[in-house]
Amino acid sequence: MAKKTPTVPFVEKLVLNQFMLSLLGFSSFFDLASTLKNVDSGFDENQISRYYQAIINSRDYQNNHIIDEDTLLAYDENISRYTKKMQGKRSEPVSWKYFQYLCLLFVEIYLDRYFKNKEGFLNELNSFKNNVPNLLDIPDYELNQMSKIAIWNATGSGKTLLMHVNILQYRAYLEKYKRQNTINRILLITPNEGLSRQHLKNFEISGIP
Repeated sequence: MAKKTPTVPFVEKLVLNQFMLSLLGFSSFFDLASTLKNVDSGFDENQISRYYQAIINSRDYQNNHIIDEDTLLAYDENISRYTKKMQGKRSEPVSWKYFQYLCLLFVEIYLDRYFKNKEGFLNELNSFKNNVPNLLDIPDYELNQMSKIAIWNATGSGKTLLMHVNILQYRAYLEKYKRQNTINRILLITPNEGLSRQHLKNFEISGIP
């Protein structure tokens, strides 16, 4: 009787997710989550998040990181700035749970690498993939695939607010790399008119036209 090939968990075959973790020096999302899940949310008196401090002080980051502290701090400062913008008309302060912060951080890293040097980013991603046994059966990425990403978040994880920040992030990197003239609209597609109206209301609250 032939032996069955062990099934690799789906989360371990998410190439981009694994790549982002490796940049921070972590081998799994669960290791990173355990580092952050008990950290108080919010920012200190210098507007630096406590999540940032927890990451750079972790043994995993100190031993294996690829993104240096200054670059990571710049991403964290961007998230702080977006958070202030998102306060909008809200009476309660906007704060992020650790998994929300990581979502925003991963998008920061992606957009920065993509707009700075997408060919180099492509090579970096494929090189990483081809050195991880669980990812070897996934075909190499091609340049025309790099302009599309999927963000996977659970129900009730604050996807609408995160999406608002993603828009701010995208606009910020278009401006940083002088690409703002290449995009003149952003389309949000919803399944019905009622949800479209709800999103318009949410955009108004966040101060996004």
